[in-house]
Amino acid sequence: MLELDDGTRLTEGPAIVEDFANLVLEKISRLTYAGKMLAGKDCVMVNHFTVADAYLFTVNNWTIPTKIDISGLANLVAFRARVAARPAVQAAMKTEGLI
Repeated sequence: MLELDDGTRLTEGPAIVEDFANLVLEKISRLTYAGKMLAGKDCVMVNHFTVADAYLFTVNNWTIPTKIDISGLANLVAFRARVAARPAVQAAMKTEGLI
């Protein structure tokens, strides 16, 4: 069984393909919702960066290694670029070996 960070479990064997496909569709719907929340805003909840923004940035970045295409979610793509340009984020990502 494969465990994901939110407690989701995928079965082993051939069923894992269907489980993973359903999981990706669920995650994309959540990312779509997050993208809608960002419409006309720079941050998720308020007019300044909060832990919600940091978490969304992290989850948003998981789409890169998992090859989930979010190019159609313009607000989310722009959000990722804005957050990634922050000096503290750059420093943290360098420390983690992500850039």
